[in-house]
Parts: sequence; structure tokens; C-alpha cells
Amino acid sequence: PAPSYPDPDPGAAIYPELDLRNPNLDAGLQDMLRRDRRNPVLAAQAALVPVLRGQRGRWQREFDRARAMAEPGSAELRYVLWSRGWAHFSLGEYPAALQHWQEAEALHGGRPEWVPATYAVVLWSMGQRELGLEFFAVAARDRPERWGSVAAVDATVAQWRPNEKLAAQSMASHLARSR
Repeated sequence: PAPSYPDPDPGAAIYPELDLRNPNLDAGLQDMLRRDRRNPVLAAQAALVPVLRGQRGRWQREFDRARAMAEPGSAELRYVLWSRGWAHFSLGEYPAALQHWQEAEALHGGRPEWVPATYAVVLWSMGQRELGLEFFAVAARDRPERWGSVAAVDATVAQWRPNEKLAAQSMASHLARSR
């Protein structure tokens, strides 16, 4: 990992309308897509939501479509890649998740702030614990309010899926014990 990842990235953000508890989410996304068929962010969201709910279906084809719609090098393309990484992660396809996140990072051109915690979670889940902890330590230094303590991590990951939450909490506990 780099010593710091200070750069914001609007291409990597969970939008508020992606509340998986909302029973109208799917219908709302499909309605917005009917009105704006060429919107890669909406298409990526429509692909991601079913995966996060544990449904397999056509999500890969939908992500391919979203990617084809996005302008090369754009924040929208980074969002598609970032979201697809989370889809792969949620399915336990860790190398594919890392590949998409690395591509999104490369397109950013800087050091996006989401990289250390995201890479830490996937590397830890892949069994690359030491490298995962190195990235997590950078996240804890860069964003202590989110990653700097067990309590901060618990608050940050409260809405995450169980496997994501377990990886982050395990690293936070390990980091706290090593201090």
C-alpha cells in the first residue's frame, strides 16, 4: 500500500437510494432506467441490488451493459467497476472483486480514499492476512473516525453484509491487539 490515500472519489459511493430494506427499490430502479436508458450508474445499481440480496440471475450481463454505456475513464465507469467488485465480493469471488477494484483505482489516477479499507477486506478474505492488515493500517491512519478503533469499525460496518463485517471487525481487533 501507499503511505496514504487522500483523494476523494465520487465514482465509489453507495447512493442513498440503495437501501436494500426498501421493498420498492427494484421497481424504482427499473422505472428510472426506463426514463434514462443510457445511465451507467442506474444500470450498475440495477445489477448490484439483486446480487446483494443473494440472487444470481443476469447480473454479469447487466454490469457489462453498464460498462459499455459509461464514458471511458469517467467517474461513472469507476462506479460500475467499484460496484461490480462489491458484487463479486458478496459472491465470494475475491480475485474478481480485487481485479475490478484495481481497475477502478487505476482509472482514478490518484490514490482514492476507498482503496485501503476495500483492499484490506478483500485481501483478508482471500487469506492474504498480512497484506490485508497493511492496507487496513493505512485506512486506520487516514480515516481514524471510520477505521481507527474497534468501536469506529463497528459503527462503520453496521449495515454491511456478514462476511464483509467479519473481515473488517477481525482486522480492527487484530490491529487493536498489536498496538
